[in-house]
Amino acid sequence: MAAAILRLQSFDQPLPLPEAMFTQADLDAAHERGASAGAAQAHDAQLAEIISRLSALAATIREAADRRAAVQAEVIAALAPMLLAFADGALPILAQCRLEAALRQELQRLADTATPLAARLCCGPDQSATLQQCLSDLPDATFELDPTGPEGTVELAVAGGRITFDRAALAESFRALLMEILDGAPQ
Repeated sequence: MAAAILRLQSFDQPLPLPEAMFTQADLDAAHERGASAGAAQAHDAQLAEIISRLSALAATIREAADRRAAVQAEVIAALAPMLLAFADGALPILAQCRLEAALRQELQRLADTATPLAARLCCGPDQSATLQQCLSDLPDATFELDPTGPEGTVELAVAGGRITFDRAALAESFRALLMEILDGAPQ
């Protein structure tokens, strides 16, 4: 008979176990390296996710700040004409009130510190009545009143010193302050 083409083996006998190629220490070290590499990859993935979310948050904050600045600029642009019209109408009145208060305060301070108080007041015709009222509140003081000065001004001269109250300059300083506020607002 010729040699068999197929060779049949018997599977009823267990195959011998192959000889171990790695020691337990090698396996433990490989496990440790794999665990470390996996932990590093997980850490890197978490950092990448945090960075991505922080970048998205920063972009959202920038967009919100840009929108807020745009709204503020629109509001200021809409309010500016009204505020300036208000300033044109109200600032002279406010300046007059401030001038009267400052003048009364200064006259009272001088009356309290200078004895006897003798002063020269020069004002515009528009301020004469106001000054007469202020002076009537200080009966012990001697004042020379000259109503021939420029409109809207009061000049107080005492013992060589001079104080000038100017309603137009005060109104202009209020207006400049308002313009600074309007110009300094975020655009």
